[in-house]
Amino acid sequence: MIWRRPYCIGSLHDEYASLRCGACCRTFPVFDGIPDLRTAHPSWIDLTAEHSYARKLLAEQMEASPEEWVRRVFADQSPDESTRIALRTRQVMAGPQRLRGQLAGWLRSCVAGNGLFLDAGCGAGVLLAGAALEGRRGIGIDVSLVWLLVAARLVRAVVIRC
Repeated sequence: MIWRRPYCIGSLHDEYASLRCGACCRTFPVFDGIPDLRTAHPSWIDLTAEHSYARKLLAEQMEASPEEWVRRVFADQSPDESTRIALRTRQVMAGPQRLRGQLAGWLRSCVAGNGLFLDAGCGAGVLLAGAALEGRRGIGIDVSLVWLLVAARLVRAVVIRC
């Protein structure tokens, strides 16, 4: 297992729908294969509310396309901005193909070689999906669990098409 708890660096062990730290016994939920290793500190993000929203999306959108996930999350964040939602959804969906040229250019050194690269603040996973189109693999981290769920779907859809 490559995961470690951020604070005590304890190894994490698989349990049903969660990971448990071997050092401090704290558990972390896992959503569709994505562990949430954040801890409850004062923040603008309400972890309980975000976990609830992630569970709702997984229940309602499990079979939806990545584009439907992107549109839904944007719509839930800004329900009165249909024009902006449509624009941002198109941008996200076009992003992986658009980034292919940049991955061969100025981003080449960031994703060089056959190893993994880290996309910190990956959002909807556009860079990760673009890299997947080029046969490269990355790991995405983001403060938003919901956008990580979107990113995983976008990358999976690109990999299946390749």
